[in-house]
Amino acid sequence: MSFLYQIELPQRSGVCAVATQGSSQYDTDYVTKYEIQTSLDRENWETYKENGTNKVNITTKQESTGHSINQASNQSINQSINQSISESFV
Repeated sequence: MSFLYQIELPQRSGVCAVATQGSSQYDTDYVTKYEIQTSLDRENWETYKENGTNKVNITTKQESTGHSINQASNQSINQSINQSISESFV
């Protein structure tokens, strides 16, 4: 199952990281990968790229359990964006 989350920033703002976290209600609801798209006008979207390639972020696994860190509702995972994004919609 996939979901689309659209965030409208109050003004053109810089984004330098993304944080994700598992559900507090369901152990099966957590992020495994995500892609960032940005827009100035909510109509024309551009996928965030690194080294000229669409960047798909994959959440890391805990070494001890092999489960995604995002499964824990009390723990978030932060991933930095190498090239800061400055847009109105993410």
